[in-house]
Amino acid sequence: MANAPRIDYKSKHFTDSPVNEQGYTEFVEFRNVAPRSRQDRRNSMDKETLEKSRLAKRREGFHHYEDLGMVTVPTPDAVGYIDETERFQKDFAHHERDRRQMVYRQQEQLISNKKEKQTAKEEQRWGNIEDQFLQEEQKYERYRKEGKKAQRNAQSVPYNPITLGYHNSLGGEELRNQDEHIRYRAATRAAHLLERMSFTPYDPITGEDKAKKVMPAPPRNWNEIKSDYEWQQEQLEEEARRINAMMRER
Repeated sequence: MANAPRIDYKSKHFTDSPVNEQGYTEFVEFRNVAPRSRQDRRNSMDKETLEKSRLAKRREGFHHYEDLGMVTVPTPDAVGYIDETERFQKDFAHHERDRRQMVYRQQEQLISNKKEKQTAKEEQRWGNIEDQFLQEEQKYERYRKEGKKAQRNAQSVPYNPITLGYHNSLGGEELRNQDEHIRYRAATRAAHLLERMSFTPYDPITGEDKAKKVMPAPPRNWNEIKSDYEWQQEQLEEEARRINAMMRER
């Protein structure tokens, strides 16, 4: 037993580093591992999570995994970024004011739309009334020119039974010409009857000489009278236009 070899026992906490002057061993670095939570331990047992973690740690070949993070959340330097504190309206008075302003604008818009519709409807109504009035005026003007509606109250001939005169119109001139032709034919017939009543140059009853019947002048042709009347009317209209032009110049 005395000649047995000596076995040096070394603890696993032993280090070959020198001891400082105070007799303490210098600091030895330990590998600290953060404890995993229950959710992490549960995820490590999930196949999909395990595959994702292995893909994230893969470095072989030409592939290098880059974690893009939350792609749906904008970064602080993005245009659409907003702070979480500003996402929610916490000022109730300001929110209530905005709501009242929105309701007021809606009511004003409804009133404005209703006013515009009423204005357009009223303009259309007055436009229809004006169109109807113009149509009525054109209709009555056409009736006046044609003279159909006034035939029931008009005289059958253009002659005034009170003054015993012809109307100052083309119809009155035509009636005058017709009457002149009738009187001329009557006078001609009377002269022919007087001449053929007896072939003696004296009256066989009284024995006096026969009086010669004076023949009236033959009336003018109706076409000539119509042409003269139309020419006179044109001259009168021209004179009226000239007088109106002189009045406007003054």
